[in-house]
Amino acid sequence: MEVKEARIHSANNGRNALQRATGTSYDIIIASEVIDKNWSAKLLFEELTYGNLLRKDAVFVVWAKADKPDTIRDVQDTGIDGMVVAAWGVTEIRQSICSLLKCKQALSELYRSDDESPLEETDSTSMLSLCNQLEFTYPDYFYSIQKFRGELFEKASDYDAAVRLYRSMLNHLSANDDTDWLYLRLSNALIENGQFKQARKTLQEYRLRCERYSVTALDIEAKLELNLGKIEKAVDILFHACRLIPDNYARQELLAALYLIQQKYEQSQKVYQYCYRAVKNTFRDSPPTYFRYLRSLLYVAQSDDALSYMYRKKFELEIKRWKGGAVLCKKEMLQFNLLKMHSKSLSGERTVVISKLKQLCPELRQMNMDSLQHYLFLAGSYRLDKEMEEAYAVASAQCQKATANSLVQVEPYLISHTYRCFQEQAKPDAGTDYLPVTI
Repeated sequence: MEVKEARIHSANNGRNALQRATGTSYDIIIASEVIDKNWSAKLLFEELTYGNLLRKDAVFVVWAKADKPDTIRDVQDTGIDGMVVAAWGVTEIRQSICSLLKCKQALSELYRSDDESPLEETDSTSMLSLCNQLEFTYPDYFYSIQKFRGELFEKASDYDAAVRLYRSMLNHLSANDDTDWLYLRLSNALIENGQFKQARKTLQEYRLRCERYSVTALDIEAKLELNLGKIEKAVDILFHACRLIPDNYARQELLAALYLIQQKYEQSQKVYQYCYRAVKNTFRDSPPTYFRYLRSLLYVAQSDDALSYMYRKKFELEIKRWKGGAVLCKKEMLQFNLLKMHSKSLSGERTVVISKLKQLCPELRQMNMDSLQHYLFLAGSYRLDKEMEEAYAVASAQCQKATANSLVQVEPYLISHTYRCFQEQAKPDAGTDYLPVTI
C-alpha cells in the first residue's frame, strides 16, 4: 500500500477531524482511542456515520494503546472496522489495515448499496445477483459475501431463507473459522421467524464455543426474552450490557423503556436523564431525546404523590430553559404538545386536556412512536376509548413496518403494555401479558 505524503491529513482534536471529513472523502481514517478530553474514536465514528461523512467502503480503524477487553467490546459494539495496537510492529499494523481496505474495495458495490432501510423486491433480487457475481470474482471473500447475503434476506423479511443460509454455512465451517457472527445472525433470524426454542439452543451453542461473549449476544438474548414476555430477564440482560458499555445511549434508552413497561418510573427517569445529559452537544442531542427525558419527569410526577410537586416544577423549569421550540418539525411539535397537555392534566385541567386529545386524534398518523405511546397513555387515563383504540391501531401498523435489528425493538411491547393496562383496569385480578397483540 503506497500513500503519497501530501494525501495524509492529520487533526489535533475531534472537532477538527470532523471538519476535515466534511470537506474530504477519505479511504482510511485512523483515530486514537482517546482523541482529546471531549472526543473518542467511538464518538468520531458515530458523528461521521450520522452525518454520512464516512463512505461505506472506507475503513475506520481505532489506534489503541493496548488490546484491552473494554476497547475490543467498544469496537465490536459500534461496528468499527478494526483496531490496531501501538505495541504492534509496523508490518503487522500495515497488514491489518491493508487487509481491511482490500476487502472493502473488492466488495465496494455491496458496501455502498448497504443501508438500514427495508428492501424492495427488485432491489433484493439485484443485490442477491451481485452477491452471486462477486462470489466468483473474489473467492477469498466468500464468507463476507455470504454475510451480506444473509443480511439481505433479513432486510427482506425472508427469515426462512436466512436461517437456511446460516445453518448451511455452519455445517461447512471448520472449528478454526470465525463463527461468532454466524451464530448470532442465526439466533436473530430464528427469533424473527418465531422459532424461539431453536434460537435459545443456538445461543447456548454460541456461549459454549466463544472465547469472549459479545454485547451483541446480550442484545439478542434480551430480544428473545422479550419475545417470550419475560420482561424481568430482558431487563437484567440489558442492564448487564449497559454496564459493559455505558456509553451506548441507544441501548440505555431501551433499558429506560423497559423500566416504563415495569412501571418503575423513577428508574426510567434516571436513565433518560443520564442519556440526555451525556449526549448534549453531540449528534444525538435532538428534540426527541430531550422530550423523552421530559416525559419521564411527568410519569414520575403522576405516579408518586410525594414527588409530584418537585417533578412538576422540574419539568416547568426545563421547559422555560429550552430554546429549541422555533425549529421543530411537525412530528416533534406534536410530541411537544403532548408534553404540555400531560403537564396541564397534572394541574387538574381535565376538560381542556380531553378537548385537546380529541382534536389531536386526526393527526395520529403523523406522530412518531414516542408520541403515540404518550397519546395512548393520556387517552387511557381519561378513558377515551375511541381515541385509545385509534391510537393503538396506528401504532400497531407502524410497528409492523419497522425493520428488524440486533438491538431489541421495545416500542411494540411498550405500546401493547400501555394499551392492555387501561383495557384491564376493570379486571384487577388479570395477569399482565407483555406480548404485543393486534386489534
